Amino acid sequence: MQINKLQVWRIFVIALSFVLNGGVLAYAQFGDHPNDEEQRPPNPNILLPTHGALSAKEALKTFILPAGFHIEVVAAEPMVHDPVMMAFDARGRLWVAELGAYNAEIIKELPIYLEKGKPLPDRPEGRVVYLESTHNDGVYDKRTVYWDHMNVPRAIAFVRDQVVIGDPPNLWITKDTVGDGVMHKKVLIASDYGTPENIEASANGLLWGRDNWLYNASYKLRWREIDGMWESEPMPALGQWGISQDDFGRLYYDSNSDQLRGDFVPSHYAALQDRHIPLYGTNFQIATDQSTWPSRPTPGVNRGYQKSQLRTDGTLASFTAASAPVVYRGNNFPTNFNGNVFVPEPAGNLVKRNIILEGEGRLSAINAYDGIDFLTSTDERFRPVYTANGPDGALYVVDYYRGMLEGYQFATTYLRNQIIERKLNSPLWGMGRIYRIVYDKGTLNKNPDFIHAKPAELITLLQDSNGWTRDTAQRVIVESHNKNLIPLLRDLLVHASLPRDRVSALWCLEGLGAIVNKDIELGINNSDYHVRIAAIQAGESILRSSEGSEIIKILNDRVTTEDPVVLNQIALSLTGSTDKECLDLLWAILDRANEHPSLRDGILIGLKGHESEVLNRLVKKIHSNHGNLFGTTPLLEDLALHLVVTGKQGIESLISVLADSSLPQPARFALFTGATKVAGISLGEDALNKIATISPDVIIRSRAKSMANTIHARLAKRAARASVPPLTPEQKILFDQGSATFGLCAACHQPDGLGKANVAPALKEGRWADAVSPDSAIRIVLKGKEGTPGFPAAMPPLGSMSDEQLAGVLTYVRRSFGNMASAVSPADVARVRRIFVSRVNAWTDAELAKLDPEAK
Repeated sequence: MQINKLQVWRIFVIALSFVLNGGVLAYAQFGDHPNDEEQRPPNPNILLPTHGALSAKEALKTFILPAGFHIEVVAAEPMVHDPVMMAFDARGRLWVAELGAYNAEIIKELPIYLEKGKPLPDRPEGRVVYLESTHNDGVYDKRTVYWDHMNVPRAIAFVRDQVVIGDPPNLWITKDTVGDGVMHKKVLIASDYGTPENIEASANGLLWGRDNWLYNASYKLRWREIDGMWESEPMPALGQWGISQDDFGRLYYDSNSDQLRGDFVPSHYAALQDRHIPLYGTNFQIATDQSTWPSRPTPGVNRGYQKSQLRTDGTLASFTAASAPVVYRGNNFPTNFNGNVFVPEPAGNLVKRNIILEGEGRLSAINAYDGIDFLTSTDERFRPVYTANGPDGALYVVDYYRGMLEGYQFATTYLRNQIIERKLNSPLWGMGRIYRIVYDKGTLNKNPDFIHAKPAELITLLQDSNGWTRDTAQRVIVESHNKNLIPLLRDLLVHASLPRDRVSALWCLEGLGAIVNKDIELGINNSDYHVRIAAIQAGESILRSSEGSEIIKILNDRVTTEDPVVLNQIALSLTGSTDKECLDLLWAILDRANEHPSLRDGILIGLKGHESEVLNRLVKKIHSNHGNLFGTTPLLEDLALHLVVTGKQGIESLISVLADSSLPQPARFALFTGATKVAGISLGEDALNKIATISPDVIIRSRAKSMANTIHARLAKRAARASVPPLTPEQKILFDQGSATFGLCAACHQPDGLGKANVAPALKEGRWADAVSPDSAIRIVLKGKEGTPGFPAAMPPLGSMSDEQLAGVLTYVRRSFGNMASAVSPADVARVRRIFVSRVNAWTDAELAKLDPEAK
């Protein structure tokens, strides 16, 4: 299936022809940054890898593992091609998403990467296949193509006898209705499941979470089938490629250069508040050590010329292409491996092992080894892109085996030279392997018979020592709707020896719609706080109703002694409740809000709608403590932000307290700081002028007046803007082309233009995107931008794109997401390009403001 929208990327042919023909364009590849370091070739003293593609048998000789482990091939070409992810169904069949189309556009767009002297290859297509081991020896020798001629398949999950498949931009529920192993029926669940224009950062995942929802990476919804209907709830967009969970359902994910992030607070609760306000404990950087330790020089990375990218020995110094992590929960490895997180780094030809530490309601990670990683290879084409737990208890590794890993639209000239000089483009696609890593002294399980398992047998499988078996048992139990399982689950909740099994029992009861007060009470009485948290979350619909009054009383009696992370879950679960007993419990929790950052955020969400009363209670408490804040400053800052978001009543309450001279000055400063510290949330001109008039603090008055003047000037200029005429037919063509091109931008700025936390700012009413003059927006896309507050990464320049393409994408941005700015013409882009042709550095806000003082 041809991805027509990707044809907009003819920029690469244009850019290359400019260079080869002596044109004025100075950079041959889209990935070249004009403000980057000189693209030096690799150190000539380093012995570069030179061998070509290896057979699977030959590749086995290149691996290095800790003593006591070995690696086996379970599938290789021609049994599998271009595998990008995998999943086991309840029958133990190995399902694979084959992403042959990645980089396939170079056939037409950038033929320099094609092998010389050979005919043009056919464009590879995507497919979903499943593999079977007919001899039950762990080697897969039977292949069935379930769905052929696909776009860019990236996710697979199982729901009853159906297969959920993510093929951006679509999410499908599919079924083999004939029994021949082939997909015959598909129903569209969503048409916004990522974008095929930027495969690297598109939606993926479909992880069956402990709470019975399907979770994704790089996608803002979670999904669940309830009574035959698919329901979704908003979520932050988590990570980039791959998502995993531990025994308690906490999510783990990553992005290219940030190898491990996660949630120790369920991230779907973040959707209960303004998107500008972060929720502590979500999107948390678990691993701060980004170092990698390949076993061979790795010059073939996109920015290998940068001094910080490679060590002096030519090995990759830190993550640059972190891929799908997995929490190891198998039973083949030694027990001290349980809960460790393995992260593939295909650019470094390795898989890292992280040891997870937990304490004080936080998670952190350390490298399991010093100066080496768990799995490395001396084969440059070994590209581990996905890891998974298997039914046998082993660790599986998906190898996207190919030399050219970087998306061609992001490749630098340095990498292009590496690819061509060392023939890493031979072959471009068509190979691939799946390995399993086995501990020599461990045992390998046989696949359980879930299809014919009786209720008692399912309960036994729910407690199995292998995490994949437990997860599959939970799914089968929940989907069965078998009421005979309910008493067995309750017995497990009472007698299970491990907290993880009690948690599983609670969520199975929730999934069956059978959880009751007694189950919740048993959970909250458990000595392990993970079980208490699960009981509260699984039973939150009961707790928020009159049925849960007895449980609420028990929780209220424990407020002064309960763990802060449990109190945080109570606060989040009771959000929106109008029940008096629930509110009394939330008010009691407020008294302990300073004890943990997550509790501070959680209680403000829980008391949403009561922000003014929260302020009054805190002020009263400060006065009763004779002006001593006792660590309340962070809570006051966060509360001020919530007050501003609530609107008129909250802002009036805030202003009243800011005028209270009897309140200690540090408290007033904390409130004002909090109310003005987050971009995208503003007090407004009238409120700031009032504060500038009545505040007893000179500094606050001065800052408020300055902010009010800035807002006044911006609003006046916006009001004076001439109305924007409708797009002409020519501009509409540019707009439509820009809509397709924006797929590349959407991975960071998001399809809705609202941005992504810590990654990219919103384009909706953006200072530069929606400015009267398009010139600053043009400057940014031509040369890049850095130093945006709250966003540590710089925006890369897009100067290799043609004037027409840049005009199209900017016209789209300036006339979408609520923006109503003028269209941009190719002539506008050409004019700005000529003016700043010699500029090297990325733009900053300060520089742009000098050139365009009207944009505020």
